[in-house]
Amino acid sequence: MTATLQACTEDSNVIFDPEWQGDPDPVISETFPENTAYAGIGSITPDGLEPVVIMGEDFGANPDDVIVYFGTSRATILELQSDRILVTPPDDPGNERRIRVVRIGSEQYSETDYSLRSVFTAFPGFESADEPRSITTDFNGELIAVNILSDRFDGMLRMDRDGERENLVDGEDWTYYKVQHGPDGALYSVRGATVPIIYKAEPGQTVPEIFLGPQPDLGGNRTRMQDLEFDQNGFMWSGGRNGDGPNADLVRIDLDSYDPDDIPASVERFRFEGDINAIRVHDGYLYAAAIRETDDVESSNIYRFEILADNTLGNEELYLQLPGPEYLIRDMVFTVDGDMVLATDTEESVLVYRNNQLEELYPGIVPAGARDFAVSSIDPTQLLVNIVSSEMTEIIILEMEQEMAQIYGTF
Repeated sequence: MTATLQACTEDSNVIFDPEWQGDPDPVISETFPENTAYAGIGSITPDGLEPVVIMGEDFGANPDDVIVYFGTSRATILELQSDRILVTPPDDPGNERRIRVVRIGSEQYSETDYSLRSVFTAFPGFESADEPRSITTDFNGELIAVNILSDRFDGMLRMDRDGERENLVDGEDWTYYKVQHGPDGALYSVRGATVPIIYKAEPGQTVPEIFLGPQPDLGGNRTRMQDLEFDQNGFMWSGGRNGDGPNADLVRIDLDSYDPDDIPASVERFRFEGDINAIRVHDGYLYAAAIRETDDVESSNIYRFEILADNTLGNEELYLQLPGPEYLIRDMVFTVDGDMVLATDTEESVLVYRNNQLEELYPGIVPAGARDFAVSSIDPTQLLVNIVSSEMTEIIILEMEQEMAQIYGTF
């Protein structure tokens, strides 16, 4: 019997080792940011996104041996050291998202209370049948939206943050592609497509009137207006897609002297090669997002022009070349620090151009289909985004954690 037991001990495949003590248990001492972060992101800084940093001891050196949970969802480990772990938290917002660090080979895990916030929320007050399109804000910071209801234009609504809604403009048999609140308090809009018309609705006017119609005497080119904008001097700027000729136009309108019976005195056109999808005025420049064809090759670019002292445009500059023509830019806004934020109909949805780098704003977080932006004086650190896609049509309030530049005419 003694010989048999000795043989079993020497040849056994039992892995139990009574002398094995295991790895040290991991210990969490603190986290950055403390207590809460953005789900799927971490923290937001003017320079970009930062991971959640978990400080402590005995985390080990092999990422394959460590699992980090926020609640019941796993985080993505970006970097592991014995005394710190850098992670991207899961896209699982909620108040009870306790962090647990599990080290394979240890008997116990370490944990600490934590919560994850959503980087965006739905704007309140819209119903399931609503399909908001273009958006802007008024002097009070309230949202104004072109709305589709049951596949029919339902007019323009004014919405507050409590979900209260008011009809400003009646519905028609067609809708508006873009709307912008003007410095005079009126609502200006364009129908887009083949209709080269700008409309205007004074406060209290429920049926907009034609503000500027086709003007063949101004160069003979029926520019299909796609967007409009105001500058700090009260001038309106508009642009669009090619009409009857090889070029579209950038149009400047002097609101103070505008006379529909004497158009040439208050309207000036600047020739532009390409189809303009969006324009924006920022820091003394007019920016135009356009599709341009060169040698039968299309490219999607953003150009800019300095607005000179006489309110004319300087020379064209190529500001940003997009990765390909599929990056159709629907709208542009800026932060006060000069970062450009772009709405595109690609899967990336919202892009940011800063430090000469173009990147997705919040990778994989913002729904696809960003179409229009608005900035509110209620909280300029937030960006209102109109999402239009086959999956959803709604307006979201996107946290930016930095102040957005003013859109002239809104505040």
